[in-house]
Amino acid sequence: MVSWDKKLVESPPRDSEQHRKIVWFHDEMIFYDHDRRKKGWYHKDTPAKPYTKGEGALLMIADFVSANFRLLRSPDGKKSVWRIFKPGKNPDGYFSNKDIQAQAQVAMDILTEYYPHFDHVLVYDNATTHLRREDDVLSA
Repeated sequence: MVSWDKKLVESPPRDSEQHRKIVWFHDEMIFYDHDRRKKGWYHKDTPAKPYTKGEGALLMIADFVSANFRLLRSPDGKKSVWRIFKPGKNPDGYFSNKDIQAQAQVAMDILTEYYPHFDHVLVYDNATTHLRREDDVLSA
């Protein structure tokens, strides 16, 4: 595996490693509709205007990222594993284990086709959507 020194200089893999290992982290980012600070100048006699409560609409982006290649894309940029998802009860539902598996399959297809000379490791966090249960098992 590649390592870096204190000055962030990359050292090549050891001779014992046949293929260089690339670690891909699954990253999920959620953006809220009201996800910003509001600043402005108001006259001293202007009454205060309350803002809407709640976080607003959500937008989730799921992708794989690596220190070596940044986001997971084909070299020409035409194929990617980028998923835009509107989580919640009504819009797109929830990012389920089936969505995770489908995205991982596309990621493995891209890695096999375009980066076969590397060994790849896909890393997930411990979110409940990444767990798999049988379809007839109750979920608390």
